[in-house]
Amino acid sequence: MKLNANIFAAVHAFTSADQTRYYLHGVLIEPGGLLIATDGHALFVAQDHTATGLPSEPVIISADKALLTAARNRKAGNIIFPDGYNGAATVTDDTDQAMGAGISRVIDGTFPDWRRVVPTDSGALPTTLDGAILRRVSDAIKTITQRKTQPLHFGATTDSAQTIVFPHFEHAFAVICAMREESGARYCDPSYMARREALGKE
Repeated sequence: MKLNANIFAAVHAFTSADQTRYYLHGVLIEPGGLLIATDGHALFVAQDHTATGLPSEPVIISADKALLTAARNRKAGNIIFPDGYNGAATVTDDTDQAMGAGISRVIDGTFPDWRRVVPTDSGALPTTLDGAILRRVSDAIKTITQRKTQPLHFGATTDSAQTIVFPHFEHAFAVICAMREESGARYCDPSYMARREALGKE
């Protein structure tokens, strides 16, 4: 399988480090080229239209630090994963010359139904959003577009989650869960959410 290196690295930044939620330690890759990751507080989704050799069934793949460092490089072109996605993966530049490598592995687990937490209609604005997560979203889209400045557009919302879309890269979006001001806890109430199919139909 071959994926855009910058997109994979940007999405991977939203994986979880919580050891009890091991199935969130990697990026969910769907057959249509969607890459999804969440740590339970924020969700990032992007579509890689240049991907080849995609799996026939969704698979969760994590990457080590060396692979992610190479994938974030401005000159990075693609990541070439080994058969079965476990083992040495190579990052190439735009001329298909190797420029880095690392280890990828498949995570055997069930990824949550991420579409349920994506707002589709405008509603009451969330009371509070975490500024640190907004910065992570900004950094992620900068990794993909390689632009020094990246506008963020506030899209569909509910009183418990906010969608962020990107004028310079229409094939990605993020969802940030609201923060409770009194405790700092973040929450996404599934009763307010609905499915979003738009990115999966292209």
